Amino acid sequence: MSIAPNDTPQGKVALQFAQALVARNFVTAQAMLTSELRSLHSAEALQTQFDGMISNWQGMPVTDVETINVLDEWPDRQAADIGWAYVSIGGDRFNEAVAVVVTDAGLIRSIEWGRP
Repeated sequence: MSIAPNDTPQGKVALQFAQALVARNFVTAQAMLTSELRSLHSAEALQTQFDGMISNWQGMPVTDVETINVLDEWPDRQAADIGWAYVSIGGDRFNEAVAVVVTDAGLIRSIEWGRP
């Protein structure tokens, strides 16, 4: 029996991160990053990245945030990583996404913005 992506450890962290972005709570989103990534991405930088990702959809509300896919193994996996997760962020006529790598400390060490 497989576990739904939203129910995996990396899926839960990724979903919480995406929900914080959608709620425009960039301070909370930043607190979910590893210290290395926090030093590179201020709350304001996260806002800029998120706003840039959804800029074509301004005015359209986000109605769906869901972890779509998770991986336990991938080529760039590091020893402290527990998983990779891809979260869809969408509405009636648009769909974007954020993919993250989650460490065993429950923090995000890598962010990829937008759909591939």
